[in-house]
Amino acid sequence: MPECYKDRFLASLPSSKQASADFTRPVFTTVAFYLCAKKHKLKIDKVRLIEVCGTSESEFSCVSTSMKDLCHDVFEISSEKKDPKEVKGNRELPDVLPEKRKFDDGGYLSDEGPEQPFLVILSL
Repeated sequence: MPECYKDRFLASLPSSKQASADFTRPVFTTVAFYLCAKKHKLKIDKVRLIEVCGTSESEFSCVSTSMKDLCHDVFEISSEKKDPKEVKGNRELPDVLPEKRKFDDGGYLSDEGPEQPFLVILSL
């Protein structure tokens, strides 16, 4: 487990609770291992890791969040959310030219002319 986490976590606690902090539980070492593996883009079976260390998924998640927040510089994980406008990706639908759209029924294209009422006749 990174010493920076232990030091920063203890510094965030009131002095009355610092003596009772227990870092010997395997969840701390397991989360540190998991975050280091993620930093190096290695595939880790998180569920199996949680089972092996004998903790719950919620405790693992809490320790992971705490470790990411306190040691973001070590794990190179930004705690700030990125601006969605700056994130690259194909968020917009491609512009399809109306002349490339084909309809077998000979009706109007969606951006051409008025809408025609659609009538369905069912025969019994």
